[in-house]
Parts: sequence; structure tokens; C-alpha cells
Amino acid sequence: MWSILCGIFLLFFTSSCSITVKTPELQLTGRKTALERQIQGTYDPVRDGMWLNASFYYREDRSPTPLPFTRISQTKNRVLDAIQNQAFNQDDIAEFKSEGCVGENNQGYLTILDCPLRAETLYQRRLEEIVAEENRDREIIMRRVIETNPELTDADFPEIQTVFANRNRQNAKPGEWIQTDGGQWIQR
Repeated sequence: MWSILCGIFLLFFTSSCSITVKTPELQLTGRKTALERQIQGTYDPVRDGMWLNASFYYREDRSPTPLPFTRISQTKNRVLDAIQNQAFNQDDIAEFKSEGCVGENNQGYLTILDCPLRAETLYQRRLEEIVAEENRDREIIMRRVIETNPELTDADFPEIQTVFANRNRQNAKPGEWIQTDGGQWIQR
């Protein structure tokens, strides 16, 4: 009986009014958003290798049982944290670079440049904090190259910085600021 009443109700009311459902407009692009890239993880082979190592070892400060895994040294933990932090800050750094507020210097680090957005206090604070984190993470990774390579010593650090600087400048997108070996700032 109830189903008959519901049917009559629907027939009566749906015939006297019309309901329009507007579907949202969707745009599909071939490009990934910054969040998709961050979630998927676009790492170069060095970082891929580090994540592979992390999957086979446990990290002392984050695992309750040491067996059957091998312990990772504290310095290796720092490198893994640095790589993870870089991935997290990747979209912010890309934004700073596209706005012309940050450039790749000739020593393998980021440099804060003059830009109109720096006048905003909150933007300036965020910019300084993220650039400082990125530069700290880059130095940790560069120092790890020395630690893991028996042919290298601390005296080779400037050469390692140059190699990283060249790689960072080559990976810069068109329009981003890079510093030449001679110290001049140019847009790629």
C-alpha cells in the first residue's frame, strides 16, 4: 500500500514541476597539479635510491622493533628527512621561482631575490622559512655525497656545490632566475 502511495505522490508532484540538474563543467588537462606531483612523487634517481633504502631499513626513531631490519645511521636518517622535506616544499619553491622571488645560485643553493611580493610581511616570512629549509636540506644531501664516497673529502665540497648548482640550473624552467658561474643573474 505504501509503495502505491509513494508512486502516486511522485507521479503527481513530478509531473507538475520540473527539476533541472546542472552538471559542473570539468576541464581535463594533460598536466598534473602540484599536489598530484607531490603525492605521486617525482624524484630523480638519487632520491629514488634513497627511498628504496628507506623501504628496506627501519629508522631508529620511528620503528618499535629492530629485527629483522638493519639500523640506519643518524646521518642517513637526516638525509631521508631532508629528501622528504624537499618533496613537501616543492610546490612552494616552484611558486617562488615562477614569481621571480627565488633563483638558483652558482653554489647549489636558492637565493632570495628582490620582488614586489616581498613587501608583504607574511609572504616574506614564509619565503625566508622555506628557502632556509631547502638550503639546509640541500647541504645535508651534498655532505652525504662526501660521506658515502671514499674518494671525496671536505676539501671537495666546493666542487660538489658546483655540480649541484649546474644540475639545478639545467633543471630550471624557462623564465626562472639562475646565477652564472661569474655571479651574474639571468633568466633562463
